[in-house]
Amino acid sequence: MTNPSENEENWFREQERRKREDEALAEQHRADVAARDARKSMHWMKCPKCGADLRARRYENIELDECVECHGTWLDAGELKALAQEKAGGLFGFLTRKRGSTGPLPPLPPR
Repeated sequence: MTNPSENEENWFREQERRKREDEALAEQHRADVAARDARKSMHWMKCPKCGADLRARRYENIELDECVECHGTWLDAGELKALAQEKAGGLFGFLTRKRGSTGPLPPLPPR
């Protein structure tokens, strides 16, 4: 049978073990966040084609990202759809009217 002092020591040992484990998990989380932020800063607002910086520019009511080197224009999620809704005519309007909001794209018309 264990005496009260042994029970106390076991309890304190367990508390210390849990504290070290929690501190290790917190440190791992901080390291993961730092690594994610470092990766993001390497690629944030960089051209996927040539790697140069992108600058934001307005086109109508949509913010596009344009490369300062190759002048490629890049769209974020949802911007193509917003652009299609802004431009009801032309190719974007044709695709929007034919497709609606769901379903596959229609086949191209014969030449």
